[in-house]
Amino acid sequence: MKAARFHQYGGPEVLSYEDVEAPVPGSGQIRIHVAGAAFNPADNGIRSGNLREAIPVSLPHGAGLRRVRSGGCTR
Repeated sequence: MKAARFHQYGGPEVLSYEDVEAPVPGSGQIRIHVAGAAFNPADNGIRSGNLREAIPVSLPHGAGLRRVRSGGCTR
């Protein structure tokens, strides 16, 4: 799958569009397909590192496209 990610804090230049392995849902979890996403001021603060204490993230960090897949879900 493709994902927009960053591996370090910084400006827009730290973003990269990458091929990554699709996550495998565990029992009782699903994987969804994201058809659209937005980038807002909080996302900018996370990427720049200005919000790293308020909203900690693991690096690399980013969003990607995921398809629906059940793994023992009942609903």
